[in-house]
Amino acid sequence: MNITEEQLEELGHLADQANNLVAASQLPVKPQIHIEGMRGGLLSIRDALQKMYIEISGDDPWKE
Repeated sequence: MNITEEQLEELGHLADQANNLVAASQLPVKPQIHIEGMRGGLLSIRDALQKMYIEISGDDPWKE
């Protein structure tokens, strides 16, 4: 298993995205806005991590 430069860059982007979600959780907005933002951000991070896992390992444990 080897990881490419592009995959390393994507991991860095995902870490930044997670940090942004943490920072956004401190904003003074209605709870529903936080929930919607967190859900969307987490789904995006999840999808990207699953895609990267499949690319690196060649295995898709989420396939039904």
